[in-house]
This record gives sequence, C-alpha cells and structure tokens, in this order.
Amino acid sequence: MKRLLQDHQSGVLDRLRAKRPPTSLELLGDVEDLLAPLAAAAQPLLGDAAAAGAASAGSPDAPIPSADLARDVAANVVKDLRPRLEQAYSVADPEQRVDRVNVAFREWRGERVGRLVSDAALAAFARGHFVATRPRTPLRWVADDGERPCAECEDNGLAGPTAKGTPFPTGHRHPPVHSGCRCLVVGVPSRPPEANPASR
Repeated sequence: MKRLLQDHQSGVLDRLRAKRPPTSLELLGDVEDLLAPLAAAAQPLLGDAAAAGAASAGSPDAPIPSADLARDVAANVVKDLRPRLEQAYSVADPEQRVDRVNVAFREWRGERVGRLVSDAALAAFARGHFVATRPRTPLRWVADDGERPCAECEDNGLAGPTAKGTPFPTGHRHPPVHSGCRCLVVGVPSRPPEANPASR
C-alpha cells in the first residue's frame, strides 16, 4: 500500500509540473483510481488474517468475508488524503503546491497506513474466529489492549460467558472496540454432566 501511495504521489507531482496546468479533476483523477488499488492491495493480507482467525476456532476452511474491511481501509486513506490534495491544488504558488502534496503523502506513507492496516488485520482475525465458532457457543471476551487499557473492553470481559451473537455491554458482538484493540472472544468449553450420585 505504501508503494501504491508512492506511485500515486509521483503521478500527481508529474501532472502538477506539466507545462499545461491540470484541472482539479485531471490532477486527482477519479476516487476509484486510488481507492480500488488500495483495497486490492489490502485484500490478501486481510483474507489471510480472517482465515487464521477461523483456523484458531477450529474451522480453517470456513469462508470469512474480508473485502469490506479492505474497502474500509482504502476509504479511510482516500477520504483524508483527497481533500488535502484539493487544498494543495488551491494554493497559487507552484512550489507550495508541491510541498503540500508531499506532506500529505508523506504522512500516509509513514505510520498512519501501517496502523490502519494493523487494526484491520486484527479486526479480520477477530471476525474469522467469531464467524467460525459454532452457533450458540458461549463466548468470553478476553481483554487485551496492550499499553492502553480500555474500560469498555474490561466491561466486556467482566460480562462473563455470553451466547454467540448476543451483544456484550458495549454493543459489540466481537472485537475490535477501538483502534489498537487486540481483544478476542473465545469459546467457553461446556462442562461434562456430573455423574448421578445414585449410580456411584
């Protein structure tokens, strides 16, 4: 995804430096020109993460949708980046235009896109585990927020076993609750029936 952003940045800069100034539409292109390739780049990773989540629930062959998560990743990039490029184009000074374009892309080629994809991968894994868990299985929310404890995730963990599909206190059926959320819902093994004392 970073490589795609670099290529897109190069294309924008080339058009800015052309002898004939481009129109705003020529400069930015259609929304899908960036959104579709970014989603396609994210899809394999998120598909693997979803499959790994399903495998962790004991159903490695369960089909887990992840295309919507890939599309969301791409949309998050585009909805922030595109307005900033439009603002850069509105600047009269050519050098300032180029500087603003470079700044906008530099931020997304850094930690921002990595964090976004990481969150999406965690979400795909959690979804895969949840979907592959058998219906009516009691699920327990296992809170893991790393160095950023979350009261909402802790509340979900305190809720105890909850039937699959029943929302936890936050309204979520499975993680994530927030960016950086690494929680999971795991099936609670059923206890074997106790022996009848009369039969001992």
